[in-house]
Amino acid sequence: MARQNRPPIDYKPQAAAIFRPREVVEAERMQGEEAPVPAVQERPNNGTDKRTDDQPNTRANERTNDKTDEPTSVRTIERATVRHSFDIYRDQLMALGEIQMDIFKRTGKKPKLGPLVQDALDRYIAAQLHTEDAAEVTRGDGR
Repeated sequence: MARQNRPPIDYKPQAAAIFRPREVVEAERMQGEEAPVPAVQERPNNGTDKRTDDQPNTRANERTNDKTDEPTSVRTIERATVRHSFDIYRDQLMALGEIQMDIFKRTGKKPKLGPLVQDALDRYIAAQLHTEDAAEVTRGDGR
């Protein structure tokens, strides 16, 4: 297909606030370094830069590398949470939703499913460990 003769695109500024007239730009170029650089104006301090806390900062600027006598396992009392995904059956999820709704009706607060599942796992693990201990005692064969 042959290219048609089209007029060139007319590049005109669309917004007058973005572009300055050519005359102004050229006049500034002609002045060059003669024009002084405007100084940065300081903001008036209306008391907004004052610290709002009443206590002075008494921390030392030095970092201490002192080791504590306690092992790290003693310092942490909470159990660490780890994000892990599991597949569950639809009826299990629906049952958890019903338990969640029952708790909401009793307390007025909607519990999250995570703590409900954590509690259920704790109970399951304790029951499994308890039954294994009982099985070892009843077997008596030392296995």
